[in-house]
Amino acid sequence: MFERFLFSIILLLLFFLAAKIYGVYHERQILRRPRWRMLPDKIRFDKPTLLYFWTPECSQCKPQEQQIEKAINGLRQSGKILDVQKYNALEEQKMAKEMRVMTVPTTVLLDSHGAITAWNAGLTQAQKLVQQFEIIQAQVK
Repeated sequence: MFERFLFSIILLLLFFLAAKIYGVYHERQILRRPRWRMLPDKIRFDKPTLLYFWTPECSQCKPQEQQIEKAINGLRQSGKILDVQKYNALEEQKMAKEMRVMTVPTTVLLDSHGAITAWNAGLTQAQKLVQQFEIIQAQVK
């Protein structure tokens, strides 16, 4: 009986480990793609841009919007501008598929050249968005 319990625990741990490894692999694959093969024509990126994918039924999308607003206001107070483009993943299914959006909310941070610098699936705090933006700014200098 103990052996079955131990075997079940090991299987669960392996499952969670495999899911985590796949998530890291997926994120790295997206970040490594050249921007011209990844970004749909609809996306503008003449300055650092945050792409925000959401849906009306999403329970975490409203809190995500509040976090985005908090990040924008914090950056604006320090004289920095972050362009935000919102896309309804249901209405923009083709673009969401091209960008490999698997869950909402998803935020994708682009530098001023259109390169993907950060990919956040799920609710992302304003502090993390600001930190990711600051990394872009530091790379430009």
